[in-house]
Amino acid sequence: MKQGNSIHLVELTVTFETNISKAHERKQTKYLDLVSDISDNGFTCDLTCFEVGSRGLITQENVGRIVEIFSFVGRAKPSKKFMKELSKMALLSSYTIWNARQEPAWGSEDQPHISL
Repeated sequence: MKQGNSIHLVELTVTFETNISKAHERKQTKYLDLVSDISDNGFTCDLTCFEVGSRGLITQENVGRIVEIFSFVGRAKPSKKFMKELSKMALLSSYTIWNARQEPAWGSEDQPHISL
């Protein structure tokens, strides 16, 4: 997302619940060079990494990060319905990937569809 001379990078990771903290640290580290390169080119750059558990868990830390993203784009705090649907999407997507683990290829018709 870009506003004026500001760029806000957003990165979502869906991971197993016991790996949420490690995934957050890994993604923050992964994008340090990119944030530095963007900043070196005269932009203000912020990075928000957030994680959702593969079984739908959204930790309080990640609720705060999602609120931060909504604030940046000028939206009201995310509704409980939005958070529930995000959780459901992570769970159904993880389930779809698990079911397709033996398939050599699969297409968009195999993916869950959720309206947010």
